[in-house]
Amino acid sequence: MPLKPFLYILTLAATLLFAAACRRGTSDNPELLHAAYILDNEPDSIEAAVRILKDISQNNLNQGDKSLHTLLSVKADDKLYIPHTSDSLILSSLKYEEKHQNRGYYPEALYYAGSVYSDLGDYPEATKYYEESLNIIPPNKIYDPLRFRVLYGLAWNLCAQFLYSSADSVAQQAIQLAIAKNDTLRQARFYELLGHIQLHQKKYSQAISSLNNAEKKYVDLSLPDTISIITQVAYTEAELGKIDEAVDKIKRIEPLVDSISKSLYLSMASLIYLKGGERQDAIKAAKKLLKIPDFENKIAAYRVLLDPGLEDLMDSDSSKILSREYARELALHYERRDSMQSLHQLSLYNYDLHDRNRIKAENKMMKWRSGVVIAIIVLLIVTIVFLIRERNKSRRIILLQKDILDLTERLSQAEIANNRIDETIPTEENNTPQENPDSSENKGKILLSRLMPIINGEEPNPQLEIQLASSDILKKFRDCILQNEISTDDWLVLEKEVLKQSPHFRENLRLLSNNSLEDAEYRIALLIRCHFRPSEIGYILDIKPGTVSRHRGNISKKIFKRNIGTRLIDRVIKSL
Repeated sequence: MPLKPFLYILTLAATLLFAAACRRGTSDNPELLHAAYILDNEPDSIEAAVRILKDISQNNLNQGDKSLHTLLSVKADDKLYIPHTSDSLILSSLKYEEKHQNRGYYPEALYYAGSVYSDLGDYPEATKYYEESLNIIPPNKIYDPLRFRVLYGLAWNLCAQFLYSSADSVAQQAIQLAIAKNDTLRQARFYELLGHIQLHQKKYSQAISSLNNAEKKYVDLSLPDTISIITQVAYTEAELGKIDEAVDKIKRIEPLVDSISKSLYLSMASLIYLKGGERQDAIKAAKKLLKIPDFENKIAAYRVLLDPGLEDLMDSDSSKILSREYARELALHYERRDSMQSLHQLSLYNYDLHDRNRIKAENKMMKWRSGVVIAIIVLLIVTIVFLIRERNKSRRIILLQKDILDLTERLSQAEIANNRIDETIPTEENNTPQENPDSSENKGKILLSRLMPIINGEEPNPQLEIQLASSDILKKFRDCILQNEISTDDWLVLEKEVLKQSPHFRENLRLLSNNSLEDAEYRIALLIRCHFRPSEIGYILDIKPGTVSRHRGNISKKIFKRNIGTRLIDRVIKSL
């Protein structure tokens, strides 16, 4: 088969196999796509997306659509601020999207896995998913909203783990990205988050600067955002000793506090009032904070109410009740934490088990794909090697045929010349052969023509004779490889032993090389005839392997007028 059609067919087959191995499914359900569009572009119509998702029967969906339906359901709950209570839904979607990443939903699935674990209080696991999502989000600008959400979630989770320095770095990175994108709203969001982180780091001056930047960047500052920023600025000023300014800010925004900003306001207001000596206001804010059903809020309220500075304003019975409630709340918290730790360990075990099963399934499904890829690679390598070998073989045959024709022509000319000389001899007395200048050359060419079957590989590789292999001198050479104790007499003995097996060895070498071999080259030829390896020859002659190779190449050039290769020249020498 000609080369070009063969390669064309091979390429087509490889393409078809690769396409079959990479085949994936995508979703084209219009209702699901409509719900996805609402969740991404119409924040005021999230309930409509939820209704659409509830009306879709999962029994009629394929695996890809089921995965998308699950992901959108988790996404809708997240946008409605409904806390996630289980990771089973998101993990099922994550498993499918990981195998079908070309659908484009996998980075978002990783983000919502992080959001779910964040709600479950497993901040390290949430951080892992956020970081993995951040690493694979494509650099396309349509993914910018997701990238900002991931950065926000990651920074918040790091802060929850008291990794404030890392959280600070992530927030700074997000701010730089928002500046590059000219996105003032997200600049404001991340400046506010950065200020919150810097409060925990006790970098109060930097926190005020970040919060002021957030207030400047907000174009239409919402009421909860206003209260959040002013409250945190007031708390920072209180920490810096600006108590009057802090108290004034807190009192000024108190009438504006709504349900969203209530817990943050009360927790910081109670501490500011306590520092500012406004003890009654501190108690009032702490009691309101105590009614909010959240552990962190209750702990903050108990710490204010049980502060020694308020002891004279609290009756002893109330203080005892608060102390008991505080102790009970701490005990319940540690009990819940232990329970959550057990559930977390069980969840980790189940996840590991699920991960192992997933890996087994993936290995099984990918086995034939790997086989296809390996088969294609092997086929290409074999084809390339075959073509190279065929080309080299053809070139070698052409060169050898040219040499044989040249030798044949010269032999014919030499024969004609010899016949003419014989015709000029008058008597038998003068029948002594006269020296012909070309006779040695012709004999060498005749010998070379007899060696052609060996060069062409038509005859087997010559073996070392038993008598030579068992000779004392060869044994001495082998024993002395590491001792380097070979004398001139030893070389003469070795040559004598070789000539016993091949009486014409030296004469044949002289004829083939036109008597041009140097002593070192002749010794190397002797050692090659005795089947010594190049490394052994180097040890015997105390030269480097590269020098041995150079000498072998010189021998080849002197015999064949070119380097025919070390293997071929070794075969020729062993056959002499």
